[in-house]
Amino acid sequence: DISSWFTRASEVSVPSFRLEYAVDVALEMVKRCYPTRNLQLTRSISEIELPGSVLSGMVSVMFFAFDNIMRHCGSNCNNPEARIRCEVTGEELKILISNNLYEVESIDLPQEKLAMLLKEIRQATMPDKVRREGGTGLLKMAKTIRIDLHSQLEMAFGISGVQCFDLELRIKGGRIAL
Repeated sequence: DISSWFTRASEVSVPSFRLEYAVDVALEMVKRCYPTRNLQLTRSISEIELPGSVLSGMVSVMFFAFDNIMRHCGSNCNNPEARIRCEVTGEELKILISNNLYEVESIDLPQEKLAMLLKEIRQATMPDKVRREGGTGLLKMAKTIRIDLHSQLEMAFGISGVQCFDLELRIKGGRIAL
């Protein structure tokens, strides 16, 4: 019987995992997408245990962030530098990702675009815009957290300091049971 060859996703039980594992998987995916580049990631990740049912979603969130770094760091940057810090405060998972920008021609233009994007994310008007947003992955990230993980999201991002992009995610509730 052919049906015995397959298992429904709802029948597969994934054990709980440490958040750092999702970071490792996403980094490996990025390495395969950008074989001539190497993301230099400095980590500060608390020992955070998450339910197995959110593994795919958390890998996606991390991949979108790391892919964004690789896409926008600049064409002459083979080893972009980034930092990630993850911690739990009460029932909230806080993820901070910061990366250096190597080719920022004008800080003002990206800031305007980022401000508009952040406004759309905060208004939760994004589902139809995800396909045509244009490559930051931030809308996909928000959609994954809100829809796939059924979680609440507070997101902040922007260019800070001297050519540095900062992303802050505060996730709670839903399938992220802390």
